[in-house]
Amino acid sequence: MSTPKHCAWCNAEIAAPHTAALVEGDASMTCCSEACAVNRKHATDSNYKALIPLCTAQLKQGISAELADECYISMEAVTTSVKIEAMESTLLQICEGKGMLPSDPIEGVGVEGLSATLRLIGLKKTGRETQHGVKIGTARGALDLIQCAEYGGEHAYQVYNFCAAPAQDESDDWMRDLLNE
Repeated sequence: MSTPKHCAWCNAEIAAPHTAALVEGDASMTCCSEACAVNRKHATDSNYKALIPLCTAQLKQGISAELADECYISMEAVTTSVKIEAMESTLLQICEGKGMLPSDPIEGVGVEGLSATLRLIGLKKTGRETQHGVKIGTARGALDLIQCAEYGGEHAYQVYNFCAAPAQDESDDWMRDLLNE
């Protein structure tokens, strides 16, 4: 009696012959579907797993008011408590696995909150690709793929961030129009 194989992404039991196989180094991994294979490959290629210890260490250390003011750069006036809240939320979401895939991005922290958090954990933004008019749940907005790297280091990372479009009754008409195109 053979031991059933499990999907390398979702850990579902694979009863039938595998649908998709990934090759990482010398190891071959079996996935239950093409979607799981794509997700697993993206997670591996994005180096996302390596972000979790950086975020966990920063959460344990905490975020001082001075550090928040130094890392959080905004064109608008933002209180220190809001800066800290956005950065802590980003760290927690990364630790929960949000931002690894476009279907489950970091949410509610904005571009400034994510950028500040990346600076906080010693990373610099090296690229950004934005898709406008993306729908996540019931919200429509912009989905960013942020590429970042360590200062002077070799490791590169990718994170997805979703910024919801302003509500219809808000005065940011130009922003709403851009995001809903």
